Amino acid sequence: MNLPCNQYPRRSIEFVVNPAPSLSANAPQLTQKQRWCRRGVVICLAVQFLLACDTARWLTPTHDEYWHLPLGLLIWKTDRFDYDVINPPLLRLWAALPLVVGGAKLDIGVPYSGAGITGDLFWTTNIEHRMLWFAWGRAMVAIVNGSTGWLLALWGRRWFGEFAGFATALLWCCCPTVLANGSLVTHDAASAFGFVATLYAIVCWCEEPGARRAAIAGVCLGIAQLLKVTCVLLFPLAIITWFLIRPIPGATVSARTKTWIAHWSIVFGLSIAVINAGYLGQQSFHSLQSMNFASQRFQQLQHIGWLRSLPLPVPRSYVQAFDRVAQDLQNQHPVFLDSQWSVTGFRRYYVEAMAYKLPLGAWMLVVLSVLLCVSRRRSVVTKNTTTSSKSEITPRPDTTQSSDAKQLSVIGNERSCFPADPCLRSNDWRKQATLIIPILMLVVPASLGSNQIGIRYIFPILPLFYLFAAQATNWLAFAKWRWRQWLVLASLVSLPASLRYHPHHLAYFNEWAGGPVHGKRLLIDSNLDWGQDLHGLAAYLREAKIEKLGLAYFGTVHPHSLHISYAIPPTHRPLPGDYAISVNFEAGRPFIIRSPTADGRPPTPTREQPIPTSEPYVADFEDFGYFRFFQPRGQIGYSIYLYHLTAEDVAAYYQAVKRARRL
Repeated sequence: MNLPCNQYPRRSIEFVVNPAPSLSANAPQLTQKQRWCRRGVVICLAVQFLLACDTARWLTPTHDEYWHLPLGLLIWKTDRFDYDVINPPLLRLWAALPLVVGGAKLDIGVPYSGAGITGDLFWTTNIEHRMLWFAWGRAMVAIVNGSTGWLLALWGRRWFGEFAGFATALLWCCCPTVLANGSLVTHDAASAFGFVATLYAIVCWCEEPGARRAAIAGVCLGIAQLLKVTCVLLFPLAIITWFLIRPIPGATVSARTKTWIAHWSIVFGLSIAVINAGYLGQQSFHSLQSMNFASQRFQQLQHIGWLRSLPLPVPRSYVQAFDRVAQDLQNQHPVFLDSQWSVTGFRRYYVEAMAYKLPLGAWMLVVLSVLLCVSRRRSVVTKNTTTSSKSEITPRPDTTQSSDAKQLSVIGNERSCFPADPCLRSNDWRKQATLIIPILMLVVPASLGSNQIGIRYIFPILPLFYLFAAQATNWLAFAKWRWRQWLVLASLVSLPASLRYHPHHLAYFNEWAGGPVHGKRLLIDSNLDWGQDLHGLAAYLREAKIEKLGLAYFGTVHPHSLHISYAIPPTHRPLPGDYAISVNFEAGRPFIIRSPTADGRPPTPTREQPIPTSEPYVADFEDFGYFRFFQPRGQIGYSIYLYHLTAEDVAAYYQAVKRARRL
């Protein structure tokens, strides 16, 4: 007999709402399979951390982290949060904690005149230990990245089973893009942690309502706001997740409307309190009309009568961060995709970036997860039409399960004792929607914008993407192994091979994209060249005994600080000589280049002269694009190409130009 959702026995509804028993209840009764899966998670996270630390000690500070880490130290020393407000302070403070303990130097008497100037001050003041400080700061980010993997393993185990938890950790730890951004002092890995911690806390609270879990969700939501402005999307996502995962209302559910209202008050109240605590309560409860905004959107908000005078219960710097983001989105950015340039962006940019940058094994698991979801749906439809037909998918018997666990296993494989149960049927699609909706909320707006300079801008979707992919491991529990099961196993086994380019994980491209060597034809910017190989270039010049060369370097570390003597290469016309060209400039990207100084020393801000006198060179479109005509003699990592042009090479170039003009 079919019953309405609200008339099912309480015990069955509890299995649907919270399909995984608590970890404390399971701990004394772990099977051998469970122990090996959990050991596998620990091994994956440990290997990822070691690789991240090894990467951290080799690579030159990338474009943005050159000032992120020094600004964190500056905040610790001054208790001010108005430096480069576009980025919230928590990640910087966390990464700079070893610098505070270790006594890194930074003269706070030098007037602040820009984030890059602070980077120069730190870099030239700590000459002996600067790379050590960056290695320690990067190790702190690696801890955050590993915490994300641990939460993903818990989430995957809770929803899709023990082996799915291990598979999620394996996907996370074997992704070069994850490892690369998790070993840099930037806010991208931290934003992924904020998304996973908050959404997982919301899920746990919705599945097992309680004031304590609501408080944990509120704290996580507030911490996420202190990591990156993108995490503001977690406010609507928290509400959407609650509507999807909350227990089914009815006579068997104890939570009532008043209870939910109280819990939501805890969530939002604590999140606001955490935001204010993160800024030490400075300059909170200011109105919009009392702030100076640079973006047109926030200037328009100041003209709305009831809103302009409304005091905001968050710090001024927190609000100004969104103003800076809006201002940045107003400007056009040159976007490179598939050897083409655009100033309005490409709608397919992030989809193709994921297709190029993520391991093929991960993509195969995504396809198999989609097939699994479709198979479950078809199985339920078949049960609706006839209960006598045999299921196409037969679960493997497990004699070690308790009666409750057996019932749970049967429900999970669409063989419920309540045929055609719409509540059970909805449980799967609600979980999928919980993972897919945040992905769409990040990818769709980013695809419609023009600030498309790296997959890192949608980095928070990667943990949810891999959590969705990990449920494909449920195919392995079926009695008869067919091509799907073998594909799942092959995909999992192939994942560690994506780490073979260590420590150049930032430049990783999968086999379908042609690997890092051919990646420069598809994507550039922070997908490939972020200024990470300048130390490698300095080592090569010392070994090759090249005293001076033409250098177009895409990065913020001044080459003179590594004893590189250089000049800006000629634009649009090749000349004989030795050259080192960053991939971004070879592709034709316009950007600034740090100019050589007259005395051959890096700019050093002082109290008397905080702003360097040397002006950067502003490269225009295709200033150094002519280097694509020549065959490089070598490369540093995958982001700097070396050229030795002879008179014959230059003559061949001009002859090719003449032939092209005649055509």
